[in-house]
Amino acid sequence: MPAPTPPSSDAPDLELEKPLAPDRRIDLTGLTCPAPLLRSRFALERLRFGSILLIVATERDLARSLPRLARLHGARLLRARSRGGRLEFLLSKSGSRSPDA
Repeated sequence: MPAPTPPSSDAPDLELEKPLAPDRRIDLTGLTCPAPLLRSRFALERLRFGSILLIVATERDLARSLPRLARLHGARLLRARSRGGRLEFLLSKSGSRSPDA
């Protein structure tokens, strides 16, 4: 039986998804509309290009409003999930505003 061939050095490394570390985090837990949306907008306006923002909230309507707000401010929604009754949104600010905003 032939010996197994070691993987070549040009074979892609299989990595598990690495957690993204936010540069800034805002906790909007307990706030009701419109406060979470307004504070999210303010945080997106101040976010530097290339930075990652984590927004934690309990206001369910934010899940509908935040993707459009992100596009309007040149940001991209990287992840949205619910954990322990709280919503977590991870956003990254790109180099320019969306042309369809």
